Amino acid sequence: MRKQLRWVIFELVKLSIVLALFGFVQERVIDSREQSFLQTSNLAEAQTRQIDRLLELQLENEALTREIASSSSSLRVLRSELDAQHQLRSSDQTEVRQLIDDRDDQLRSLIESGFERIETATYSTTQEAESVVDRVDQLERSIEREPNRMKERMIYPVVQLRGNGTVGSGVVVHSARNSETGEVETYILTAYHVVLEILEGAPGSRIVDDLRFLDPRTDQLVDEPVTARLEAFHETADIALISTTLDEPWPYVATIAAPKTIRKMTIFDSVYAVGCPLGNKPMPTAGEVSSQDKLVEGEAFWMINAPTFFGNSGGGVYKSETGELVGISSMIYT
Repeated sequence: MRKQLRWVIFELVKLSIVLALFGFVQERVIDSREQSFLQTSNLAEAQTRQIDRLLELQLENEALTREIASSSSSLRVLRSELDAQHQLRSSDQTEVRQLIDDRDDQLRSLIESGFERIETATYSTTQEAESVVDRVDQLERSIEREPNRMKERMIYPVVQLRGNGTVGSGVVVHSARNSETGEVETYILTAYHVVLEILEGAPGSRIVDDLRFLDPRTDQLVDEPVTARLEAFHETADIALISTTLDEPWPYVATIAAPKTIRKMTIFDSVYAVGCPLGNKPMPTAGEVSSQDKLVEGEAFWMINAPTFFGNSGGGVYKSETGELVGISSMIYT
C-alpha cells in the first residue's frame, strides 16, 4: 500500500511539475506573442512614418524644382534686362563721351581764343606802356636839358690823358670808396690805342702818369695830375679800362646806356661827342649816327658825323636826348 501511495504521490508531484512547466511555457509564449505584436505594430508605424516623410520630401523636391525653374527663368529675364541696360549704358557712354569731346573742343577753342586776346591785349598794353615810358622820358629829358644838368651828365665825367707827346680822353664810369681798403677806387673807360701810345715810351709799364679831371668850379682842367693804371683792354675793339685812386669819390659819373637802349638806336639818332680835342678841356660837339656797320678787323664800329679832332679819342659818345653813354670815340677821320 505504501509503495502505491508513494507512487501516486510521485506521479501527482510529477504531474504538478509538468502542469507548472506547461503554464510557464504558455505564459512565455503569450508574452512573446504580445511583444512580437507590439514590435510589429511599432515597425508598421515606423514604416508608415517613413513613407509619409518620403512623400513630404518628394513634395518638397517638386516644389524646389519648380522654384529653381522659376528662378532660372527669372535669371534669364534679369540677364536679358541687364544686357539691354548694358547696351543702353554703352550707348549713353558713347553719347556722353561725344558730348565731352565736343565740349572739350569748345573749351580749347575758347582758351586759345582767350590766349590770343590776352596776347593781343598784352602786346597792345606793352606798346602803350612803352609809349608812355617814352613820353615820360621825353618829358624828363626836356626838363633835364638844362645846361648845367647836361654838363654834369656829359662833360664833367670826361678826363684828359697825356704822355709821350700824345693827348687823349677818357670817361669816368665808377667812383666809390672800397669798404675794405678805404680807398676811393675810380674807373675810367678810354680807347686802347691812346693808352698804348702814351705807354710806348715806357715798355712794360702799365702806368699813365698824367690824368687830369675837369674842375667844375672853374670849368678848367686841374693843375695837379693823378696817375692811373691800365687794368684791362680789348685791342680789336680798341677799348681799355684804367683806374686811379682819389681822396673823395668823383661825383660826376657817366650813366651807361642799357643794352636795350643801344639796340634800339639807329641812323639819324642824335648824339654828342665829348672829348679833349688838341689838348683842350672837354667840349661837346653835336651830330648823328651815320653808320652802324663799319667793319674793322671783324669788329663792327658805329660812325658819327659829330666834328671830332685828335685828342677826342677815348672820349664819350652820348645819346643827346638822355645824356647816356653809348660809346667811346676810337678812330678820328679828318
